[in-house]
Amino acid sequence: MNHTKTLLSITEVRPHLFLAGYGCITPSLLKQYNITHAVECTNMKTKPIPGLERLEVPVEDNTLAKIGQYFEPVVKFIEDAKQKGHNTVIYCAAGVSRSPTLTIVYLMVTENLSLEEAYLHVNKVT
Repeated sequence: MNHTKTLLSITEVRPHLFLAGYGCITPSLLKQYNITHAVECTNMKTKPIPGLERLEVPVEDNTLAKIGQYFEPVVKFIEDAKQKGHNTVIYCAAGVSRSPTLTIVYLMVTENLSLEEAYLHVNKVT
């Protein structure tokens, strides 16, 4: 995974789903990609952005974090946005662990991909 690219850009995973690091979450970039929804897993106090509906996933960035409890709400949030024609970005501090994990889970659940298939796809686009 190209960590510099993830830190400095918003990456399209699917036409309605994007992956990013926190530094990319600016009103202008969100508008450029027509993003109206965000799964925010920075675990930081961030300022709300007008017009951006957020789902907060307050999970620490470490190997012992209990991220599994958020899988179902994240998938539902993204699918609800997709059904309304909205785009969603999943982001964490750097865009290299928590947000890719949630992106991989989303692909596994909604597209019936294996863990390996979803991982390889996310790794290829980032």
